[in-house]
Amino acid sequence: MKNLIICGMMCILSVTTVSAQSTSRLSERNGFSCPKLYVGTSIGVDNPAGAWGINIEVPVAKHLSVGTGAGLSSWGAKTFGELRYYLGECHRGWAAGAGVAYNTGIRQITVGVPTTTTAANTDVVMQMNPRSSLFFAAYRFWNMGKRGHRVNAMLGYAMQMGNGSNYTVKNGHTLLDATDRAINTFAPGGIMIGCGFTFGVIR
Repeated sequence: MKNLIICGMMCILSVTTVSAQSTSRLSERNGFSCPKLYVGTSIGVDNPAGAWGINIEVPVAKHLSVGTGAGLSSWGAKTFGELRYYLGECHRGWAAGAGVAYNTGIRQITVGVPTTTTAANTDVVMQMNPRSSLFFAAYRFWNMGKRGHRVNAMLGYAMQMGNGSNYTVKNGHTLLDATDRAINTFAPGGIMIGCGFTFGVIR
């Protein structure tokens, strides 16, 4: 029994020593300790945080983090939550993410477009309806400077969740098919492209 206890203590000590050495080597190689919180900004097309937004990311394990953010998009304000897995150390290199985004829509907007009753542009009052989407994305992160900051690129795909029309015409007009397709092109969902940078603010 005593031998088992001694053996167990030696194993724990060995793991602790290896972990400390690994962290030390990583810190020495990068010139910084791995941040425990990132805050930054990003831009893009169907970007999780919108055309422009603020991102917050919290590492919860060696290769895992959770993130959220909010910003502005072509479909109103946008917010998201995401789980991200990193292939590299210290939340660098390649990463894969999955999450859910929500667009508030636009309560009322007037656009001048042709309708089924007139070829000339007509003022059409519309509501862009709220939309939720499920997304998957691939990321690549690089060091930015020597203080734990990062710059990244993103490519992914988003799929709308739920049914219903992307928009509602509020003053009785009927849009042409071409106009309908054009408006739906700007709705959330489809290919995602983005880039951004984040500051490591807590170590």
